[in-house]
Amino acid sequence: MAASQIGACLTPSSEGQRTLVSKRPLYYEIDGFRLSEPFGVDRFRGAVQYKPTPDDVFIVTYPKCGTTWLQEICYLIYNDGNPPENQLKRLIDTPFLEMIGPECIAQMKKPGAVKSHLPFDRMPYSPHAKYIYAIRNPKDCVVSFFYHTSQVYPGYQFADGTFAEFFDLFMKGQTDFGDYFDHVCSWLRQRGRENIHFIYFEDVKKKGSEEILKLGRFLGNDLEAKLKTQGLLEKVLERSSIKTMKEGLKDFALNKDDPSLPEGLRAFAESNEVKTASGSTSALKFDSHLRKGAVNDWRNLLTPEMNACLEAKIKRIIEPEFPELIEKWRQHGVFEPL
Repeated sequence: MAASQIGACLTPSSEGQRTLVSKRPLYYEIDGFRLSEPFGVDRFRGAVQYKPTPDDVFIVTYPKCGTTWLQEICYLIYNDGNPPENQLKRLIDTPFLEMIGPECIAQMKKPGAVKSHLPFDRMPYSPHAKYIYAIRNPKDCVVSFFYHTSQVYPGYQFADGTFAEFFDLFMKGQTDFGDYFDHVCSWLRQRGRENIHFIYFEDVKKKGSEEILKLGRFLGNDLEAKLKTQGLLEKVLERSSIKTMKEGLKDFALNKDDPSLPEGLRAFAESNEVKTASGSTSALKFDSHLRKGAVNDWRNLLTPEMNACLEAKIKRIIEPEFPELIEKWRQHGVFEPL
């Protein structure tokens, strides 16, 4: 199948209240929003319709823009630099809103932060809740998202997919969670709201201490002072490093038969079971969930033609409205020639 055909909507076939829109990668739509296999209609709709409370904190990103890293940083800030007792507890106490549904907020440890990949117009919003929106340059995002879709989670059924095919999908805005550019712009247009804190992947890589202190200030409850005076900042930096986080995930697997799993995590585990040559299945392992967490890794995969195409879209869509973001990426070498 040609790359240009991969993202085309198939003849709609109803799956309950979901519509199959692509077999490769496997995508469904719920209420016009593109998602992967594990997302249930009721859980997704419940998430979108949730009414936030003043103690809710949301970490929102487009996929593969530092979500897991930021979840870990926030958890460590809230918990005196101590990580969760195990990886399943981490998934429950920093839950994925639209995958698990709004009941995850009642079940999680508080204070804490909830993960979401929703654009602003789909996000349950309250001026009394807090939102942290993380941005990563689209060149690195598309590379990371390709590995996520083709090599990490079997549920996409894209193990033999090429980067050229996925790049075409990304450029057309036909991956799960929609168009990168629409997503980022929808949140940046809210930058005047005091309850939304913007954080940039590249800045955290370059000046982590400074960005974590800013985050602590936004979260409130004297967390910035605590980070400065109780050795907490050093713990957060050390324990949220890619090396430490990868080590923690090394032996973790998510088993669909675990009775403690929320239904959304069970669906996630079931759709991503690893099929063996003999026909048996094994539990989903997370050892490859984190890859490099690097800035400008796009140089290893984008062709000159892809790079030019993506830069043209960046400059057409983002630069006129948000020139400060272009300047930030320029300072981090994102526009250096291949």
